Amino acid sequence: MGSSTHALVLLFSLLFIVRHELICGSYTDSNISCIESEREALIKLREGLKDGANRLSSWFGKDCCTWKGVGCSRKTGHVVELDLRNPIALDRDRLSHDDNYAAIFRSQSLGEGPIPDSLARLSSLIVLNLSRNSFGTSMPQFLLNMSNLASMDLSYNIFNGSIPRWLGDQVSLSVLKLTSNDFQGPIPRELCNLTQLTELDLSYNRLEGELPNSMKNLCNLRFKGVKSCMESVH
Repeated sequence: MGSSTHALVLLFSLLFIVRHELICGSYTDSNISCIESEREALIKLREGLKDGANRLSSWFGKDCCTWKGVGCSRKTGHVVELDLRNPIALDRDRLSHDDNYAAIFRSQSLGEGPIPDSLARLSSLIVLNLSRNSFGTSMPQFLLNMSNLASMDLSYNIFNGSIPRWLGDQVSLSVLKLTSNDFQGPIPRELCNLTQLTELDLSYNRLEGELPNSMKNLCNLRFKGVKSCMESVH
């Protein structure tokens, strides 16, 4: 086995072990409970979301680690995973032509405007998934507070403007999904600082220019969605 292949296998193994050890799917230690300041941050976040379908009905009580979509470290109690993706699978054709499907899809969306800034108080997050929720405006810079983020999925929202250069400071990222937003302009070369990246999806945006040459140095990266997003550049 080549050294590069061995390194990639080792990276995936380490990511699996970290996720297995930390995430609340195996949260069984009764001596660890939700951290109060993070519970308050989640409550504030819930108040800033549009939840017409009552998706966050479990977000009550003392132990936020039992709330749907929330995962905690079984060692520290910190919230390390937040998965609030729209549960309805996206079908672009039906969204455009099936009024009933479109109504159901939109009713499950939690977003309407920017991501509430109370999310910034969850600074221990490792996994963040807010996909398919109609969050909009520019990507909030407070995401930089989450220096431990390994996976961030903001796909199928309506973020606009340029892909922010500060994303290059999120050096812990191994997965970054920004597909199907309204980003414009060039791919910032600062993304080449994300040496841990294994998956990058920027497809279905309005990007221009060429792929930064230094991206070829990201040895672990699978260019999912990068080629397709550049095929339609102006």
